Amino acid sequence: MSDLTLGGEPRRLSYPFKSVKRLKMERGVNLLKLKEVDFLDPVTMSALLWAGLLAERPETTEAEADGWLDMTRFGEITSAVADAILASQGAPVVPLTTTDTSSATAAALPSA
Repeated sequence: MSDLTLGGEPRRLSYPFKSVKRLKMERGVNLLKLKEVDFLDPVTMSALLWAGLLAERPETTEAEADGWLDMTRFGEITSAVADAILASQGAPVVPLTTTDTSSATAAALPSA
């Protein structure tokens, strides 16, 4: 899980199997093949953010998720999404600090 403020509200991203299945069925993104997921694709990132919000708030629409995506926060949101995905798969996640320029999350994700 990963916490993030979106739309002025604290949100918790998580990827239980139900969300992973829905993401695959409705958006064609398969989190079980993580190395094939393009985290820099805007359509994919929108779908990943949407799916990550479903466990906490099932009525979330992808349009809402799109409204919360902003290029000024794209790195922060992408990191939170990736951390939550890795946590759902049992991978240890080391949060970034303000002085840390490397990321355990970035190291665990496939390069573009």
